[in-house]
Formats: sequence, structure tokens, C-alpha cells
Amino acid sequence: MSSYLKLKTELAALDLQIDIALAREKAAAIREIQAKIEEWCIPLRDLQQAPGGRQSRVSTAGTQEPKYRDPSSRATWSGRGRAPGWLAGKDRTAFEIASPAS
Repeated sequence: MSSYLKLKTELAALDLQIDIALAREKAAAIREIQAKIEEWCIPLRDLQQAPGGRQSRVSTAGTQEPKYRDPSSRATWSGRGRAPGWLAGKDRTAFEIASPAS
């Protein structure tokens, strides 16, 4: 067997060993965390509000109605933020969505 194929085989075996070790260590960490949560009776909301924990953010802006539509993919864009690839560098008037008649 060539040294390249031998090394590729060894790499595949190591990748498998890495995946197995990661899964075992992650499972052990999860068990430890669950034990501490049960031991201290910590509710999930306390974990979310802890310093450095994830904070849920409520959007105050609301959703915007789409102003532009890609005729081929039917994807839409509100006109806010960075322009999508299908619209970048093109004349936007051709992609405008007609507003409903009032």
C-alpha cells in the first residue's frame, strides 16, 4: 500500500476515534451539568438570565413588508440591510413588488 493511502486510512481511523471521544466527553459533561442543576434546583430561566448567559431579545422594529421579489426564485427583500445577491448591482425598479390598490 502506498504511503498516501496508508496515511489516509490512518486519518480516517483517527477521525473516528476523535468523534467517539468527543461524544463520550460531551455526554459526561452533560451528565455533570444535569446533576448540578438537580442538586441546586436551578430553573432554566435562571440559567438564561445568568451573567454571560443567553438573553432573549424582543424585536422592537417588527417585520417589514417585502418591497422587492426575485422572479426566478420568488425570494423577497424588504429593502433594509444588505442587498441579497440576486439584487446586488442591478436596477431595483425591475424587482419592485406592486403595492396593493387602496
